[in-house]
Amino acid sequence: MFRYAFANKFRATLECCLARCEIIWQLTGMSKADVIRITDAIGSDAIEKRFEVTHHAVRAARTAGKFPAAWYIGIREMCEAGGVSCPEAAFKWRAPTASAGAERD
Repeated sequence: MFRYAFANKFRATLECCLARCEIIWQLTGMSKADVIRITDAIGSDAIEKRFEVTHHAVRAARTAGKFPAAWYIGIREMCEAGGVSCPEAAFKWRAPTASAGAERD
């Protein structure tokens, strides 16, 4: 009886973990697909020229699946000019710090 209960509990835990992993994969996978789609549409060369970066920086963004947040305005403008959607999820944003909303003296 103990083995059966343990097996069921283990199975339920494993299924929960796999479901969470699937959600995380989908979220990160979509941004990676977006970054690749954007770089293909507007061109790596155009991004390199706009931000004065090397092809290694663009390739690193494609590999990571996130553009640097500092590129947001420029990438968004390039996407608008090319008629390409530019989701915010394609950028690596910093999380706000605990003191970000606190009033300063």
